[in-house]
Amino acid sequence: RRRQEFKGIPSYESVYNLTTEEQLECQKKERGVRQSQHQGKACLERYRLASMRIFEVVLESLQKYLGKDKFILERASIDEFYLDITQYCHDSSEEGGDETLSNVNAMKNTVIFGHRKDSIQRALEQACVVSGRIRDEVRDELGFTMSAGISTNKMMAKLAASHGKPNGQAMIHPHAFSSILATTKLSKVRNFGGKLGKEAERLIDRDNCDEIMMSELQQFSLLQLKQHFSSHDTAQFVFDICRGIDKEPVKETKGALVKSITAFKSFPATDCKQQIQSWLELLAGEIVLRVSQDTKRHGRHPKTCTMSYTYYTTPNGRRPQGTNSTRSQRQSRSIRLGYHPPESLVPQAMERLLPILKQHPLRGVGLSATNFESKCEVAIDHFFSQTGKRKATDPNPETMTAKALPCQTGTPQTIFVDQDLALAKKIQASYDREHNLWSRAQSTKKNKSRKIDSFFVKR
Repeated sequence: RRRQEFKGIPSYESVYNLTTEEQLECQKKERGVRQSQHQGKACLERYRLASMRIFEVVLESLQKYLGKDKFILERASIDEFYLDITQYCHDSSEEGGDETLSNVNAMKNTVIFGHRKDSIQRALEQACVVSGRIRDEVRDELGFTMSAGISTNKMMAKLAASHGKPNGQAMIHPHAFSSILATTKLSKVRNFGGKLGKEAERLIDRDNCDEIMMSELQQFSLLQLKQHFSSHDTAQFVFDICRGIDKEPVKETKGALVKSITAFKSFPATDCKQQIQSWLELLAGEIVLRVSQDTKRHGRHPKTCTMSYTYYTTPNGRRPQGTNSTRSQRQSRSIRLGYHPPESLVPQAMERLLPILKQHPLRGVGLSATNFESKCEVAIDHFFSQTGKRKATDPNPETMTAKALPCQTGTPQTIFVDQDLALAKKIQASYDREHNLWSRAQSTKKNKSRKIDSFFVKR
């Protein structure tokens, strides 16, 4: 949007065909996209802010056309979300729908797979109309284009979106699932790009795994899949997915907020401790800054942080030569860390990575702040932890000082640890027992009609 000279030009022509001098010139003009040159890591804050604005417009559009309780929105990433409007679409199709000009145009601009004259088709067409309205609102207000996929489950809707790109939308009827999956590579299907996809590829004895289609897994029975996969649930999941059945529901994301705040850096494989520590310090600084911005905007804090790292499985731990794709020769692992206090992230990460560096040179590390809780929950836990400490140290428990109160503005000033939470749970359990005894005594007083012998028995 900022570089109008690139509008309408495919990205591979506008970026990757530029000379080195032209790319450096673009980096100078695009201030704010890249941080300091010595850091060598892109800053995506501009795109995060644009994503927030897009989600605001999407929510406003849905509330305007459908109503507040007529949809479920799940944010999947910075530029992707799932939307469940099943009930609204079925209700609207039964009422006859809306035959306005904009709705007719929305269907004309939709790529349709598997047309059938049934209730599912009518509901999907209504979803196409809603999708077209959302895309128009975002384009008219912000100038961004969107692609959309419409189907009866999350997996097929995501595949449909790939047929609607760029700046379009596609609809897949369940009748067309088999034909779509027969032309879809296994690695392109949602949840099959990593470890699960590699295990599924081993079922089919073929040298070129990149040419395996998703529908080829249909030749295996459920019993065969159970014997191959270690988990019964995984076997059932693969059995369903290769037939276009996805039972995962759309889970509402409160206010369309991100579920995690992540920073990752890839680099040539190395086992140099100083280099990896410098990258971790840069990533930790970015995570802490973004978490602090998220706290000011949304009033929440992360409870945990996950560190991820990748390495090559080659004998020397370096990138394999003579191949374009290294997906089959990469491994990714993750380790859970504690987020509080933030300054302990790098020491924690290095302590966990040192044994791994002796085995594998790393080609990338990342940090992800997850498991968010609202500030009011933090304040409650903080209050109980401070109260427990005061009772343990103060000879006069009835005295209450300002230090025992939670911070009302900004972030909590005291970081509590697991033992504080355990103490808070004990205090809460003690309160619950006393409250139950009091409630039982009150109910006993109100029971005027009980017999005197029953009263003595209970006592």
